[in-house]
Amino acid sequence: GAVSITVLGTLTGSSAQASHAKLTGASWLGIIANGKGQVLLDGVDLVGAAVGIDDSSSVAAQYDNGTISFGGHPFLVKAAATLSSAHTTIVTPSNDTQVEGAFTGSYLDYDANGGYAVYADDPAANVFIEDSKFHGANAGDPDLLNAYGASKFHVAYTDITGAHCGFHFAGVATLEVDHVTVHGVTNGADLWGSG
Repeated sequence: GAVSITVLGTLTGSSAQASHAKLTGASWLGIIANGKGQVLLDGVDLVGAAVGIDDSSSVAAQYDNGTISFGGHPFLVKAAATLSSAHTTIVTPSNDTQVEGAFTGSYLDYDANGGYAVYADDPAANVFIEDSKFHGANAGDPDLLNAYGASKFHVAYTDITGAHCGFHFAGVATLEVDHVTVHGVTNGADLWGSG
């Protein structure tokens, strides 16, 4: 069967910028944080995981200075979970980052690889993104930043390119967009059913 790393305590890992530690495998499930499991990774690359970090823990997770590549979902942030990521590169994912809890991303370089990038789908979801780059291959690619249910979706100082829509929202309570450049898209933003 497929292998995963299940975290019920604390998983920490860090390595120097030039020589990252790497967790890799052929079709492994990824890192799963449950209960009070805490993931604290800095400079650790994740390769080929169905989900880079699958977080349903009650303790905040942190993933910084790493690359998540050739996998499925970079992050799944389940209801009531909290995950932050800074200076992270996402390469060739086959699926999106899904947020039901709270996700904070800063200095992300996110290649959507012809799919969605971030997808919030819970009325309590809270997404905070700053100083990042989101890119698809061309203007016909799926929408990059999406909310089909969110309490708050904040994006600032971010560049978005190569998608049908930079933003696609339906049912988000609060949307904040500040100093964002959207280019090379069919529609800059589609907002449906929001107040």
